[in-house]
Amino acid sequence: MIEANNMVKASSINEANGSDRVLWIDVAKCIGIFAIYLGHFGPAIGKLYVFVFQFHLPLFFFLSGAVQIFHQRSFAENLRVVTKRLLLPFFFFGLLFLCVNTVLTQSLSSLGQDLLGLAQGGIRNHFPAGSLWFLTCLWLMSLVFPLIRKWKPVYLLLLILVIRFVTVKVWLPSPLDAPSWWYNLDSAFCYYPYYLLGYLLIRPICAFLKDRRKKMIWIRHAVGIASLVFAGYVFVCQADFILPLYNNIPGYDLLGIPLHYLLMILSVIYVSWLLRNVKILARVGQSTLDLCGNENLIKLVLPPLAHMVGLTLPPVEPWAICLYTAVLILIVLFTLIPLERKLEQRIIPFCFTAR
Repeated sequence: MIEANNMVKASSINEANGSDRVLWIDVAKCIGIFAIYLGHFGPAIGKLYVFVFQFHLPLFFFLSGAVQIFHQRSFAENLRVVTKRLLLPFFFFGLLFLCVNTVLTQSLSSLGQDLLGLAQGGIRNHFPAGSLWFLTCLWLMSLVFPLIRKWKPVYLLLLILVIRFVTVKVWLPSPLDAPSWWYNLDSAFCYYPYYLLGYLLIRPICAFLKDRRKKMIWIRHAVGIASLVFAGYVFVCQADFILPLYNNIPGYDLLGIPLHYLLMILSVIYVSWLLRNVKILARVGQSTLDLCGNENLIKLVLPPLAHMVGLTLPPVEPWAICLYTAVLILIVLFTLIPLERKLEQRIIPFCFTAR
């Protein structure tokens, strides 16, 4: 469906193991989708609830921008590709969820409003299949990118500053707190800095991770461990110790939050690089968009099925919810996604052709 394997081609920055993928990116996507599934269980997961919201969305937009380094498409070609990969699957997943939800609830009372919400692009926090907003948001981001990809890095950095200024100083209340625009245009605008940062930083990051000089190996691990210490502090204390230190510096509010997110992203990149050869993690990472589309569906269907055999889901303990989250992802990966691909090939082959 959504280019299940959304190939991350690696030419000039390919990894030394000869793979045609940047393996740590796949693993980072796996960590990100796990965090998204987990975070949507809410306060039931304890400290993890605040923690995962410190990085999972910026991480995904960062990685989405990073993989753009491997694509060189015209605007028209890009429109065709991203529409097939993102927009059409959004409607597929949205209709599938609404059909299943109508059957399970045996009610049509909200179907009209939900269909309207689907037509509006699944506005974040306003559509019952909450995770689908990411697909339309990313569709808009990817649609715009060919228009600016040839800009010099300094101009892209300037654009990042302009977006941050508008969202912090001008656009109040922030669209991140009160999203309302169709197809999540307001959310796309707010998160676009992370998309652009991913595009700008992917080459130096890959070069840093590939450098085999002894000095650089030590530096790489030192930087990685420092980022993990930062992430550990954020988890234990549920706070950021960087922003308060510089809170009185004029203009720091424009950069403080992105810096915090980048440090969290760096910790994920380091862990992903260490685990880059774990095949099951990479396989999950290669299917993150399909997993995103199926999140609400599997969480809707599995509990009543489990109840039929005397099980109560979801569990209530944070550790059990973490385990349950992993099970959900594996069920989707090995059952729902293969079934959906067979369904798509039968009913809408012109939309989901091999890419």
